[in-house]
Amino acid sequence: MPSSKNSDDIDASTTNTLCSFPLLITIAILLPCIATLLAILGLAPQRATTIGIDLGTTYSVVAYKDPSTKKIVMIPTDGRSYTSSSASSSTSHLLTPSIVAYTTSETNDNNDKIYVGREAQAYLTTSPKNTIYNSKRLIGRKYTDVNGDTTLSSMPHQFGLLNQTDKDSNAGFILDNGKIISPVEVASKIISTLVNAADTFLGHSNARKVIIAVPAQFNTVQREATALAFTNAGLKVVNMLEEPTAAAIAYGLQNQPHVHNVLVYDFGGGTLDVSLLWMHVGSVQVIGTDGDTNLGGSDFDKCMVELLHQKGRLDNCDMSHLRKIAEQVKRKLSTSTSTIASCGDGIRLSSFQKYKVERSHFEEQCGPLFSKSLEPVTRLLQDQNMLKEDIDEVVLVGGTTRIPKIRNMLKHYFNGRSPKFDIDPDLAVAYGAAMFSA
Repeated sequence: MPSSKNSDDIDASTTNTLCSFPLLITIAILLPCIATLLAILGLAPQRATTIGIDLGTTYSVVAYKDPSTKKIVMIPTDGRSYTSSSASSSTSHLLTPSIVAYTTSETNDNNDKIYVGREAQAYLTTSPKNTIYNSKRLIGRKYTDVNGDTTLSSMPHQFGLLNQTDKDSNAGFILDNGKIISPVEVASKIISTLVNAADTFLGHSNARKVIIAVPAQFNTVQREATALAFTNAGLKVVNMLEEPTAAAIAYGLQNQPHVHNVLVYDFGGGTLDVSLLWMHVGSVQVIGTDGDTNLGGSDFDKCMVELLHQKGRLDNCDMSHLRKIAEQVKRKLSTSTSTIASCGDGIRLSSFQKYKVERSHFEEQCGPLFSKSLEPVTRLLQDQNMLKEDIDEVVLVGGTTRIPKIRNMLKHYFNGRSPKFDIDPDLAVAYGAAMFSA
């Protein structure tokens, strides 16, 4: 009978489906086990689960250790791979500017559009009070401390209490619409951008563990605030290194039996930090620090502006354009002994100006800055009752150490011994953090 046949078919189908459930469950259980076994045996590609991040004052960098080759790979800001022959493979494309811009509305709502990194740089001139940089200088710090800090006076921002009812609250940035932004939030936005680049580069989103690096001078509260920024960005902090320690690890100095006293010279865009490390049998300890929070690469940019603007050399340039030219010229003089600086409005031929800048002119113009750059080294050695000869290695960190005179001064200071800069100084901290991962 037709009806009976249909009933039998349905019963058989149901029975087959029910019987297939145990098989599906078994497969679901076995697949991850098989994948793990293959990875252990080296028969399947391994995925990186840990990244290293240097959340810098001026620039931030992300890297990881390739599980297969054990090599450190730096991740480009947009997550795309570059060939060595490509112009886009330069170090600048591995650096994410530590800048966050908020396009605020007149009402204090949550509809602000946010730009990070290079996208945010354009707002430094058009909306300076809503474009936050140097946020690392404020992270974990009290409002009373920040409000009296003269090193922050050059920033266009106003600072306010994150908790309006607590006069001992931490400081935040006040936007044009009155909204107060926490330095932790700013840091979290930068970190999220780095994580997105890593996801794109790796082709998966499994890398949610992170090794981070913080300045040796950070206190407990500042370290906790930094770790919170990473947590808010969806990452698990599995280890926290001090930045000079990460730089030394990048060179593997902790494993060299005859290296004990290491001086890390970190000259970035905003500050100069000098640290003395003691190493023994694989362990690393920061035993002393010094520095100058009022001296950085930006000061050399200002010095170059003065050089280009004096005596009517490029006086047709508006100041914002001249600052960009000055930074470019400074960078070119790190690899060439001279370069041409030019400026014009692109419309009137009479507005075009050019000037040949010699490296020697730059070094003479900025002489006082160069002199100041060695003072923290001398103080640190004196404080630790150490001689120059006691230092086994000098490691360079930070983009300003690319300036040839800085390197030559340090070489001369340490009696002809060249400092280490084989690893790009902008990348050394992130490199070391990634190397420290399992």
